[in-house]
Amino acid sequence: MSRLLEIRTYRLKRGTGDAFHIAMRDQAVPFIRRKGMDIVAFGRSDHEEQSYFLARAYRNREALEREQSQFYGSHEWKAGPSVLFR
Repeated sequence: MSRLLEIRTYRLKRGTGDAFHIAMRDQAVPFIRRKGMDIVAFGRSDHEEQSYFLARAYRNREALEREQSQFYGSHEWKAGPSVLFR
């Protein structure tokens, strides 16, 4: 089965890697998965301390656009961390 892979990269401020990883692992990734998105992998870069990645898979371009539109258009996302991570 052929799928579309999206890899997002994040450039972190020095010294924030541990806190960012904990927030991703404990809050963001479970939230994204609850919204039905397929997270293939996430984590720190092996070669650069201030880099982080999130890889998500989609059936095709249309699925990517639909799922992201629903996700980023949701009340929970727009309201921010105070709603997402109670």
